[in-house]
Amino acid sequence: MAAIRLAIERFNADNHGEFHSWCCEALDDRVEVVELQTGKRFRLTDAGAQSAAPPVLDAPADERAYPYRRLAAIVDGRGATRDKAGAVLDLAMEIAGAPAGSVLLLDEARGDLYFSEARGEKADAVRSFRLHLGQGIAGWSALHGETLVVLNAATDPQFHAEIARTIGYETRSIICTPARIADRTVGVLELLNFPEGEKPSRDKVEFLEKCACLCGLLASARY
Repeated sequence: MAAIRLAIERFNADNHGEFHSWCCEALDDRVEVVELQTGKRFRLTDAGAQSAAPPVLDAPADERAYPYRRLAAIVDGRGATRDKAGAVLDLAMEIAGAPAGSVLLLDEARGDLYFSEARGEKADAVRSFRLHLGQGIAGWSALHGETLVVLNAATDPQFHAEIARTIGYETRSIICTPARIADRTVGVLELLNFPEGEKPSRDKVEFLEKCACLCGLLASARY
C-alpha cells in the first residue's frame, strides 16, 4: 500500500515545552498517526464508527500548548476519519476567531479546487463553487504553496469577489494556508473575517498551518 506521509508537530505541555513530531500515514484502508519519539500509534476510526465530539480540555497554564492539546484530542478521539476534518476546521476557526471557514481540496483530474468542508452562515451556498488554481486568495495559496494573511480583502489584488457577491457574504479578512502532504499541495484551509485590525500572531499562524495539513489529510481519506 502506498503511504502519504505528513510531518506535523504537537506542543507537549508536560514535557518542558518540547515539540513532538508526528507522522500521519494515509493508507488504502486506514489512516494512522505515530508519535515518533515514543512510537505510540493511533488508528483513526473507520467511517462506519459512531462520531463523538472531542473531549473538552482545561487550558493548561501555557496557553500556547492549549490548541495543540485540543488538536491531539481530535486525532486521538473516536469518530469517522472524514468527520475529524470538520472537527479540525472547527478548532481552527475557534483559534482564529473566524465565524466562517472551509477546506478546499484539489481535484487533480480537473485541476481546480472544490469545497470539501464549509462552516458559517453561507456554508451550504458555497459548496457549489469551484476555484481554478491561482484564482482568488485560496487558489493563489494552493498554486504557490504559501500562507496568505489578508487584513483587508476588498483592497487585495488576489481577492476573487464573485463568490462572496453571489452568495451575499461580506468578506473582510482572510487567512488561507495550504494543506501539504509529502511536499505537494492537496488543498487549502480558508478562514474568513477574523477580528478586524488584529493581525494573527506567528504562533497562531503556525498552528493554523498544521491544522490545514491535517485537514487535507483527513478530508482526502478514501473511506
